[in-house]
Amino acid sequence: MRVVNQLDMAVKKGSVTAILGANGAGKSSLIMALAGQVDIKEGTIEYDGQSITHLSSMERVNRGICLVPEGRRLFKDLSVYENLIIGGYITSKQTSRHNIEKIIGIFPMLGERFKQKAGSLSGGEQQMLAIGRALMAEPKLLMIDELSLGLMPKAVDLCYDVIKDLNHQGLTILLVEQSTQRALQVSDSAIVLESGNTVWQGSSQEARASSSIIDSILGLQKTN
Repeated sequence: MRVVNQLDMAVKKGSVTAILGANGAGKSSLIMALAGQVDIKEGTIEYDGQSITHLSSMERVNRGICLVPEGRRLFKDLSVYENLIIGGYITSKQTSRHNIEKIIGIFPMLGERFKQKAGSLSGGEQQMLAIGRALMAEPKLLMIDELSLGLMPKAVDLCYDVIKDLNHQGLTILLVEQSTQRALQVSDSAIVLESGNTVWQGSSQEARASSSIIDSILGLQKTN
């Protein structure tokens, strides 16, 4: 069964690109395909000028493509520290230690819960850990599937602040999100999917300037 069809998109280096759409639009299938976790039947995926269409998910991580999956998918019986160490499996021990220090600087509360099992964390803390785990592999392209799903507003604000900071440091980010308003505030460009097809794409500034563009396509009402 095909979920995504006739999709032609490009993500500019150093940008934040939002993938928007209602439930079942194909957002998660798209990002999983880019991560190498589902096969594609036709077409190609190029990264940094080279085809990665047939590379495994591990090979894509080695090239700097990392995914924060929907639902976070942490190892809940392992500690915060152990989850982070697993995320840095492609780096040296010295680099992993250095990266853990950086991630605790980004998310101080993870340091406070270092030995705590991931499954005992709040939803917001788990999302921070999932982002931190992906950052352990030192990505060049960070893909985040449903950043704000199930999170309290305070946790959403914190995660979006981190996304902006990481992008300002040069990290390219592909963001799958149902919260249209928040995604458009942080992104440079947006792609809207409906039933697996691209129905609109353009700059986020353009979408923000015309409230009818995204809302009319998605049939959603923006919220602050």
